[in-house]
Amino acid sequence: AQWRGQVTDVQKVLLAISLMVVGECVSMYMFYRSWNKTDQVSDMYFLAGSMLSLLKICMSFRGVLLLSKLLCEEVSGSHKIDVALAIYAGANFNFRLLERFRAGYGLD
Repeated sequence: AQWRGQVTDVQKVLLAISLMVVGECVSMYMFYRSWNKTDQVSDMYFLAGSMLSLLKICMSFRGVLLLSKLLCEEVSGSHKIDVALAIYAGANFNFRLLERFRAGYGLD
């Protein structure tokens, strides 16, 4: 009974991550499907898939921190974690953009 409220918080995070995974898979499937059908790259599907992937990773890190906060008293330095996640998200997004453009030129 004492863990009931905390378990539902973790379950909400896991549900959000699962929905982001489904959205990422659908958008990347649509990206490759439209690329194969029309021989043109759809930036909308690619950006949606990349952003959902980054949000999924950030939510996963946040979920681990939430779980550790529930088990311990307090997570210290949460602003440093936010900055680190923002830097990681920016670097990962730039990597995905470069990878996408490089793959597009390699197939032409």
